Amino acid sequence: MYKNYYEELQKVKSIISYFKRIKDVTQKQIRLTEEYKRAYGLFKQDKHFTVDELSYMGKVYSGILDESLKNIDQLFLVVSSFTTQMSDAKRLEIINAAADHVDVNYNDLKEFNQQSILLSLQRAKVKNDVYVVKKLYGRLTLIFKTHIMKILFIIITIATLSETANAQKKYMIQQIAAL
Repeated sequence: MYKNYYEELQKVKSIISYFKRIKDVTQKQIRLTEEYKRAYGLFKQDKHFTVDELSYMGKVYSGILDESLKNIDQLFLVVSSFTTQMSDAKRLEIINAAADHVDVNYNDLKEFNQQSILLSLQRAKVKNDVYVVKKLYGRLTLIFKTHIMKILFIIITIATLSETANAQKKYMIQQIAAL
């Protein structure tokens, strides 16, 4: 009599353990989906990606999500197997395989997002560098134009000085050299 009771209790314990593990896998699947939505939403707003690149990202995300749905299907198989015959070892094997695959999918998604973020940052840095260079060269051009105007003024002044103003000419030439 007690033997049957303990066997049933062991089955209930196994079922509870399976469902806890299934719950953990399902929660990771939810995090995967939330991470996808968050990142893809941000990438769509990022001006550093072209329409073609966003389309490619969508295909990568679809592939990852499709693979993760296969893992959920495996978990449904385990849940439905409680009404059919399946050994505990087989149930555990399916749950662990699904969990491992969800981990791989989640890690792939995180890695893809990291690579995309880095690409955007690199492009932003390049754009910023271009902006800084344009700003720098624009400023240098203005400085250069100012110096040219001073030089032209000095040259015109030197040309108009008479022969008796050699000291002034030398001074003007020294001013040009100092620029």
